[in-house]
Amino acid sequence: MQKEREEYEVVIEDGKFMFKKSRQILDTSGGARDAKWIFVLSTSKNLYVGQVIFSCLGAANTQNSFLVHHLIM
Repeated sequence: MQKEREEYEVVIEDGKFMFKKSRQILDTSGGARDAKWIFVLSTSKNLYVGQVIFSCLGAANTQNSFLVHHLIM
């Protein structure tokens, strides 16, 4: 299971959210205009971020929305 998650793991370095494996800065403004992203914090406190390709969030609480564009904390 960990191998499947590797490409989605996000770390914060120098105040920037970036994918751990590719070192690419997280930017949710790319892609389709109506694209949806999911942010998951694991019980081991690892953050995973991925774009939802189809509507699999039907049962999930999606009322809290935000846009990340080269996010710097």
